[in-house]
Amino acid sequence: MSGLQNTSEAVAVLASLGLGLVLLMFVATTPPAVEATQSGIYIDNGKDQTIMHRVLSEDDKLDVSYEILEFLGIAERPTHLSSHQLSLRKSAPKFLLDVYHRITAEEGLSEQDEDDSYEHGHRSRRSVDLEEEEGDQQKNFITDLDKEAIDQSDIIMTFLNKRHHNVDELRHEHGRRLWFEVSNVPSDNYLVMAELRIYQNANEGKWLTANREFTITVYAIGTGTLGQHTMEPLSSVNTTGDYVGWLELNVTEGLHEWLVKSKDNHGIYIGAHAVNRPDREVKLDDIGLIHRKVDDEFQPFMIGFFRGPELIKATAHSSHHRSKRSASHPRKRKKSVSPNNVPLLEPLENTRSCQMQTLYIDFKDLGWHDWIIAPEGYGAFYCSGECNFPLNAHMNATNHAIVQTLVHLLEPKKVPKPCCAPTRLGALPVLYHLNDENVNLKKYKNMIVKSCGCH
Repeated sequence: MSGLQNTSEAVAVLASLGLGLVLLMFVATTPPAVEATQSGIYIDNGKDQTIMHRVLSEDDKLDVSYEILEFLGIAERPTHLSSHQLSLRKSAPKFLLDVYHRITAEEGLSEQDEDDSYEHGHRSRRSVDLEEEEGDQQKNFITDLDKEAIDQSDIIMTFLNKRHHNVDELRHEHGRRLWFEVSNVPSDNYLVMAELRIYQNANEGKWLTANREFTITVYAIGTGTLGQHTMEPLSSVNTTGDYVGWLELNVTEGLHEWLVKSKDNHGIYIGAHAVNRPDREVKLDDIGLIHRKVDDEFQPFMIGFFRGPELIKATAHSSHHRSKRSASHPRKRKKSVSPNNVPLLEPLENTRSCQMQTLYIDFKDLGWHDWIIAPEGYGAFYCSGECNFPLNAHMNATNHAIVQTLVHLLEPKKVPKPCCAPTRLGALPVLYHLNDENVNLKKYKNMIVKSCGCH
């Protein structure tokens, strides 16, 4: 039993010392006030000091960038984009920013991300500025129906109204026609729901009275047998003359048809009439709807909620493109015998019991801060350490791991020790530009280690 006691004491000593590996990817080595920075891997030297363990070369950073892009399901990084501060004044990104904050709050990421970023000494004011930019008009931006669709989807895309050279104006005096570019939607995405958002500001209309009720109807514009325009009603909503805020109309059927047959995308038409006078259309301007010169933050937009393909399919697709990329873009790499060429997760000589370790990914240092709106980076974490007897409560060991540990003590050459692995994983929402017209929000499952244990 003396051997077991010595083992237990050794484990306790290592745990009390808190020795281990802390891995930080793409973190500046100097304070924000100093311009020169280096990208690399940092470790905890066991004396409450973080030291450089390995410098990442430009080739290393490029390799990591390619791998992360493929994992995110993005063929290449978007380019030639307007600034975040300019684009986030628009209505669609503001909506997705609200959704992003809701998801991060549910996942318990907001407070954690701030602590991690401050700890690494490089958090900018961008995420704070984004929150401050949200005006009072954005409150209650997310409806109960939205919440249900958000929970059912993992990809949310927004579409801003734009002009199209193949779309002729309708000869309607009072309504308004909108057109959305939806060709960027991947064909393997399943549409859960789509809705149109239009902003009503009664203060800019002439029917500023609560006792006047109006019906707003959205129509899908089609083409008849003789080439004339047809209008198929999609949905309606009632409003009053004094209402100020966003109106939501379901356009799932319309977007589904456009995704199946893109040539049928002739846009939508929005009309309004008094509830007691359905035969008489009123001007949208008169009830404060969709002014032609409305500010960016009140522009009409469409939201598509999608479920993406299974992860196994995405992984196979990624591997296929990775092999194609390697063949088409070979890079000569010289193997050096310098200390920098150590394995990415090389453990320290001193080990400790199984627990969660720091792994931080900084998008800014990858040069992605111009198209990834949020987060600036994230704590992925990883599990590392020994699963030695006795397995303490904080090791979250399974019953099987406990039995395996005991058998390992009897037959160490035949039965290995249990492994330190994640016991709970969390999702990561990423808000990013697809181009200057579209902003996407994607939820990536099992991206963040929440807890570790022996298995």
